[in-house]
Amino acid sequence: MKLTTLLEQFGFNEKEANVYLACLELGQAPASTIAHKLGEDRTTVYSCLQILVKKKVVSTIVKNNVTQFSAISPKQLLLHEQLKVDTLGDHLHTLIALSSLSANQPNLQYYE
Repeated sequence: MKLTTLLEQFGFNEKEANVYLACLELGQAPASTIAHKLGEDRTTVYSCLQILVKKKVVSTIVKNNVTQFSAISPKQLLLHEQLKVDTLGDHLHTLIALSSLSANQPNLQYYE
């Protein structure tokens, strides 16, 4: 299985997965270096990086007035996803209760 396909199963789109993998390979790098490695336009890569920062899988640091990006480690990514699953599990009983409310409502049909 390709790594991009694996990351897509965790909510990344193809470009975001490629950018994340490039960040892992490069360590800490500016958007222009990541774009050059991927052969993509810098603005496209920069927008993907901003999305990944919001998802908290890429962090930023400013060095010499240049924003550098680095990906969190795969272990941290796994812990991040596990936390999401645990949070969903904590609220599972509430979600099940909501779904059972709709199942118990009567079904009315009108005939003319």
